[in-house]
Amino acid sequence: MEHSINTMNLLRSRIFAICLCLIINSGLTVPSFGQTAVPQAKKFDEFTEGIGSRVLRWLRNYEEQDKELKIRFARYARELRRVGARPYAITYSPRVVEWEIYNRSIAGMRAGALWELTPAGFDWKQINTVNGGFREEAATELWIVPPGAQPPCPTPTVRPEDVAYCPFVRITSTPYIPKPSGPIEFKASVNVNDKKIQPTFAWQVSRGKIISGQGTDTIAVELADGDSGEIVAKVELHGYSLECPIEATAAISQTAFGISHYKFDEFGDIRMGDTKARLDNLAITLQSDPTLQAHVVVYGGRDGPPNQARIRGAVMKDYLVQTRGLEPERIIMVDGGYRNELSGELWLSRRGANAPGVRPTIDKSYGGIKNPSNSHGRPASPFAFGQTGNSSPSGSQDQPPCGLQPSRKIDAYGNTSLGEERARLDKFSVLLKDEPEDVKGFIVGYAGRSARMGEAQSRADRAKEYLVEKNAFYNPRLNTVDCGYREEQATELWITAVGGAPPLCSPTIKPSEAQIKSRGRQRSPSRRMSNKSFF
Repeated sequence: MEHSINTMNLLRSRIFAICLCLIINSGLTVPSFGQTAVPQAKKFDEFTEGIGSRVLRWLRNYEEQDKELKIRFARYARELRRVGARPYAITYSPRVVEWEIYNRSIAGMRAGALWELTPAGFDWKQINTVNGGFREEAATELWIVPPGAQPPCPTPTVRPEDVAYCPFVRITSTPYIPKPSGPIEFKASVNVNDKKIQPTFAWQVSRGKIISGQGTDTIAVELADGDSGEIVAKVELHGYSLECPIEATAAISQTAFGISHYKFDEFGDIRMGDTKARLDNLAITLQSDPTLQAHVVVYGGRDGPPNQARIRGAVMKDYLVQTRGLEPERIIMVDGGYRNELSGELWLSRRGANAPGVRPTIDKSYGGIKNPSNSHGRPASPFAFGQTGNSSPSGSQDQPPCGLQPSRKIDAYGNTSLGEERARLDKFSVLLKDEPEDVKGFIVGYAGRSARMGEAQSRADRAKEYLVEKNAFYNPRLNTVDCGYREEQATELWITAVGGAPPLCSPTIKPSEAQIKSRGRQRSPSRRMSNKSFF
């Protein structure tokens, strides 16, 4: 009997050991009785809509996608508010990068769009974003990362060396040459993220003859004696992936020559910012050629106030003279009469030339209204066409998760003086600014064994606020993470490469062992965070 009992006990021990091994190898955790489980990050949503979406480029359905994204973010915001977590997003660039703009990636642009799509009342300082590298299509992941949880890892599916980069090409030339004194030059400027590609240039012109530069970025075109009118130049780039759209590898430009007047720009009832941008372009052209002058022709609207054209023209001239520094005699304002809507034209000519002919479409007896106010009863803006305002020591982590390139720990410190902390942050800022823009910085905070609620996050937030406000740092490059508890407070500064693993949290105190202070009373760390709204 005793032998049988011993055999059964041995069998039970072996079965328990096998089960325990299977649990450990499967990655599951078995919390001890009386202990609080370690919080885990969870993916809340993933989508491809937005910047870089193929559907967006093909269908141009901006409004539909914007509406869908706002619904997703409102749902995400409700869950963040419920669990008391910070927003955490991982963004990915597509395999075919169809354009280059300001040396940023599609993933970086998708991250920047998060600030525009979040619900009203949201504090943008609370968003954490990571550039996850590349996938077949551009994508965004929204995560729930509770305080003390390990940040999630990016999951790129395309290697950087397999990405097809497309260029952005434009042609620069003189828009207007009253009397050509030699060949006309056209120059192509190419921007692309992959600088290793050396393209070839194939040029075509609508008139004249290319006498030099074919195959290079700059050509010279010789015109026939006595010729006048307009010449159009086109360039096509060879050497890039055939998957690049035609608008990325070709461009055209035109130059008017030998004519008395040249219409530089025309526009309708536009906003103030657009008006200034067009005047800025005009000013650049005038400053590059002192022999030119400009006529600002303005047409009043059928329902506009009296003298609307003269008032708008005078304010536009004042902007060119006072803000852009042009000589007053080079800017001639012309009241063109009336059209159905307020509109304008910008003309170039040689200094001293007469004004171009105006083309009103409404007799002056039918133009203008007696009440010089807009539909809301307020005086119309004397400047803006249309509506005013805007439209709405270093090291790496020991065990990088996911097998990705590890983050680099730049610095770590505990309770230090304010001056020493700022000196450390300044050094960190210099290092991060030397990295490409899509490389992210992480500020990791740890609370002490005896801590206030949210202490770790507060430490990270204070450091980020200093870098943003005092060092003029670009906010979206900085992430803050609450990594739980240690024996004493601590802050770590990390740099994470594109598609790399986030910093590895290394708390030394379990949440159940921490002593949370709140207004002089102990609070259980297992309770959810306060009802403070992050949105």
